[in-house]
Amino acid sequence: MDEAQTDGAFPYDQVAPGQVWSQACSPTSGDNLPAWPGLGLEKQAFITPFTRIVSVGSCFAHAIAHYLQREGYHYLVTESGPPWLSAEQSKAFQYGLYSARYGHVYTALQLQQLLFRAWGQFSPKDDCWQGGDEAQPHWLDPFRPRIQPGGFVSPEAMRADRQGHLLAVKSAFSSTDLVIVTLGLTECWRSRLDGAVYPVCPGRGLGQFDPEAYFFENLALPQIEEALRACIAFLAQLNPSMRWILTLSPVPLAVTAEKKHVIEATGYSKAVLRVAIENICREFPQVDYFPAYEWVMFDRQNAFETNGRQVRAETVQAIMRRFEAGFVLERPQQPHLPKSELDFKIQPCDEEALLSLLDGDFLE
Repeated sequence: MDEAQTDGAFPYDQVAPGQVWSQACSPTSGDNLPAWPGLGLEKQAFITPFTRIVSVGSCFAHAIAHYLQREGYHYLVTESGPPWLSAEQSKAFQYGLYSARYGHVYTALQLQQLLFRAWGQFSPKDDCWQGGDEAQPHWLDPFRPRIQPGGFVSPEAMRADRQGHLLAVKSAFSSTDLVIVTLGLTECWRSRLDGAVYPVCPGRGLGQFDPEAYFFENLALPQIEEALRACIAFLAQLNPSMRWILTLSPVPLAVTAEKKHVIEATGYSKAVLRVAIENICREFPQVDYFPAYEWVMFDRQNAFETNGRQVRAETVQAIMRRFEAGFVLERPQQPHLPKSELDFKIQPCDEEALLSLLDGDFLE
């Protein structure tokens, strides 16, 4: 019997063009990126100018937050800073960088602990670091050590500021319709006292490193998924209709604490995070994935600045146009911020600062 005559449809007879590389991956515009969602794989758009949005995440998340604010979306900022600060000062103190002044949040576990701290369900024991020198000390919040240039004048001033900050976090996440999370890292440093996760390794002017107090951990897939589940379930109690968009930062690791080549360590982190995101999206219908990582990797040669880490502003612009194509039902009529992207730079991440500290160690 001729195999061509057998009963039953061939499984690939019904695939959409977007599922076929030759059909889906031909650049459709001058930016060298294919269309998205793409040729028969359209998503259900839901964002309007009235959708209240909060975002958080790794350094690439800054690009998303900036774009949404610039274009006039209802991006919630609940910690806007004192009115006497100039625009440059507000930027230096990271007001308006995200919905609240939490700085970059690199891991899912760090996000979970941020939410739990805001609602008073987790109070880390190691809650204040000293910076500067003995002659001129200053004080830092271990969970956002670079939001205050020059540090705070006293632990009491730092804790007072943090109290207001956590109220702003609670206000933002309890008021939002949509949370956009950009995951970036699996590697983190934690407290031996209670497992608190820090955005940086303590030491080199940000507290003092003590192996008896801190330990390195490369988060495993179950830990990442558990943290994301906890975040989604926690906020669903406040707003059962809350939506989530997860994305993965394309920015590679600046330095790894693993005894591996940094390229290998980057590959591991991105792969584990991508799997975690996929599993969570399949588990929760209110969670979608936005493939910013894949777009950058598709055109990697043109996507990054010469250092191979920072994504070019033009690439961010092209990626966010695809975000709108996939998720935006109605765009705002008027942008809130100047239209030009040419002066936009993603806020330097804590890894960049660590890299600058280490660079001197390798000079001959």
